[in-house]
Amino acid sequence: MATEPRFFCPSCKAAIDKPPQYQLLGDVARAGGDFILMGSSDAFQCPSCGFQILKQDIVSGKLDSPPGAPAKIRLSGQEIAGMIFLLGIAAFIIVRCAL
Repeated sequence: MATEPRFFCPSCKAAIDKPPQYQLLGDVARAGGDFILMGSSDAFQCPSCGFQILKQDIVSGKLDSPPGAPAKIRLSGQEIAGMIFLLGIAAFIIVRCAL
């Protein structure tokens, strides 16, 4: 699954476009590959507030959701079908008991 195209500054919560190289490195990491971050700094500076954000946090996807946001819930079709089935049984029992 591809990484999110944006990440959020942990300080000012600004949405920042993720540089393409960080998106690619995130995809490599999720696929189980290894990589080395090269460059003069281990941090990325937020353009809004100047906060130093660790490149590892950007690549790993830790900052893909805004701070305080609920975690993304992804359900498979089988899980959704199971929940619908259980809700149907519960509705049937409620209707039968009401009669």
